[in-house]
Amino acid sequence: MGILKTTCDVAYKICDGIFSGLGLDKPISFLTDLFKTSLTFKGGMFDKNRGKGDALARQLHRERMEAAAERQAALDAMRRDLQEL
Repeated sequence: MGILKTTCDVAYKICDGIFSGLGLDKPISFLTDLFKTSLTFKGGMFDKNRGKGDALARQLHRERMEAAAERQAALDAMRRDLQEL
């Protein structure tokens, strides 16, 4: 296992040295950061279930209201428990 890790580390450092020596490290890191979020299948531009406009606003509002209802229910349960003491 140690030999495999060392070999991979050496290959990574060689590629990193080549790219930085040619001045390609900054454009490559810029492109990977740029396309990291936009080209993912989940939550990116190819996500077919991605909400837009009013549908997204309604979905976010529904999620906030559900979270508020859960929070209020937990607070009510705590209040009842404290009153019983």
